[in-house]
Amino acid sequence: MGGSFLTAEASDLMQRGIALLAADTPEGLSVSLACFDAAIGLRRRLFTPGDHGAAYLLAASWMNRGDALSRLGGEVRLAEAIRSYNEVLDVLRDAPPDADPLYRRRRHAIAWMNRGLTLQAQGTGVAAVAAVESLARAVAVTRGWPEHALLLTGVLVNHAKALLIVQPPRAAEARASAVHALENVAEIEMQSPPAAEIHLKAQILLCRAAETSLTTNPDSDESRELLSVGASRRRWRSGSARRRNSTSAIGTSTRTTRRISASPESPRRTSRSRLTATCPRR
Repeated sequence: MGGSFLTAEASDLMQRGIALLAADTPEGLSVSLACFDAAIGLRRRLFTPGDHGAAYLLAASWMNRGDALSRLGGEVRLAEAIRSYNEVLDVLRDAPPDADPLYRRRRHAIAWMNRGLTLQAQGTGVAAVAAVESLARAVAVTRGWPEHALLLTGVLVNHAKALLIVQPPRAAEARASAVHALENVAEIEMQSPPAAEIHLKAQILLCRAAETSLTTNPDSDESRELLSVGASRRRWRSGSARRRNSTSAIGTSTRTTRRISASPESPRRTSRSRLTATCPRR
């Protein structure tokens, strides 16, 4: 059977699997998993070391397999999803580093991120620690690449959330990741609904990190800094209110601009804040 026929058959399987993945029903996800498994079998036959095009196609199949398994859930399937993301990383590790570096870097980041989210879904203490480490790898892959600014921001939000889930919570690190996310998305949040959504999530996580720090370690430098900032904020608001009352007394109208953020609903997997792992291929 010719290579071109196998390539076309694998692409057809991928497209069918991706369509069923988007439907996100238990029955559809089971069929999509079978499609991805079949595509992996075909693309493994076509893959040769050093062929980065074939590597990216094979990685896409493993990536979507991991997504389908993580959506189906359950102990065995989640473990298989993690193995799928490990396969993505292994395949991409063998690709030449100068072969389409932006695309390769993005695939790496998404695999590390979705691996971290799947570890988090396992719900154990050991998995929670591993999730933080996996998400930190995703941050490292995308940091310093302006082309991946939005992806980096989403990874930082997931990293901050994971740092608050791990026991004991690492509130100071979570706060740093949330602040980095807010800074990273500040210039585009008003023009991009996904950026506005991530901005809102980062703000919520920043508040959760502050609450965790004040609750678990009220005498720390971090907590004292938060209390100082809060007191300064209250004094500023009090003075601002007095100024508004004063100007109202002489008939001067004041107007406040309020930023409107997008709904916090996630594009694909709301509960996990997962960026899509679906990688449509030709």
